[in-house]
Amino acid sequence: MSRLLLLLALATSIHAAGPVRFGLDPAVVNWNLRCQQYNVAPAFPSTFTLLASSQWMGAVRAAGLYPGTIIRANLMCGPSYGGTNGAGDSIVSGNIGSPQVPLINDVGDALDTAVNISPVTPLQFRWKYAETGQSGGLGCVSTNNPTALDTGIIPRDVNNWTNDIHVCAYMMGGPVEPGVTISAVNASTLDIIELTTVYTGFGQITAAWSTLGFPSNTDTNGTGFYVGTRTSSATNGIQQYRNRTATGSSTTVGGNPTNVTVSITIFGQHTTTPAMLAPISHMCAGYAIGRGVTASQVTNGYYNAWQQFETLMGRQK
Repeated sequence: MSRLLLLLALATSIHAAGPVRFGLDPAVVNWNLRCQQYNVAPAFPSTFTLLASSQWMGAVRAAGLYPGTIIRANLMCGPSYGGTNGAGDSIVSGNIGSPQVPLINDVGDALDTAVNISPVTPLQFRWKYAETGQSGGLGCVSTNNPTALDTGIIPRDVNNWTNDIHVCAYMMGGPVEPGVTISAVNASTLDIIELTTVYTGFGQITAAWSTLGFPSNTDTNGTGFYVGTRTSSATNGIQQYRNRTATGSSTTVGGNPTNVTVSITIFGQHTTTPAMLAPISHMCAGYAIGRGVTASQVTNGYYNAWQQFETLMGRQK
């Protein structure tokens, strides 16, 4: 009941200039249809989840972030298969349900697909998932038997991405570890896109096409909204944030996204040789990828959109 009251309050604030109306954002309607189309869960998203997701969409639209800036986003919500860890106990399937269906998939694959990190077929029981609550989100049960999600976004194929990119994730916390939240890298040239939160020895880092000069910020908690963005070719062209706070800028920029021919993954580093490295065990409550974002967009509209949504889902950090 408290979450429903909060949703009513947020809707009232948005429509303060006119009558209060409840409706689903067109992108959310499309997401709901795709959840049914791919038959990825034994049930379909609840009305509450659809309304909360519409709240997020309304906020990012109001901030001018969609359409145009965000090209892919997954709020990691909706029903999954239950079982021991919330994602199902199948010994043959990598299907985890609605959390693998991106809300926005203007670029990339239709689904976020489970892929190997260790040399065993991806299995549902590798995942743990809870839609709501302080232990909510999606993550690997253990980095001893990890998997990752493949977005299908190949940087080479995204036009004009060198100085116009952002990646972000809402993280639920976890121990310091040598794990990567979002990444794709060419092992030969070291051109890379990467976001970490509590990486051993570095904390939060954002590498946008080069392994040199990236910003880093000591972080041992791994909670909240993490953003990395590159918006110019200036030496400080890469900026990163945690929640409303700027946490560093680059000292040099370089690299070229056209050299990155592997797809961006969540929960690990997708590289050319070997295929997957640096799994992360932390729970994630959503990610987004897109064009560059300004400091004002990050610390106001974008931050508010994520915090309001995660508060509704009981996952706010």
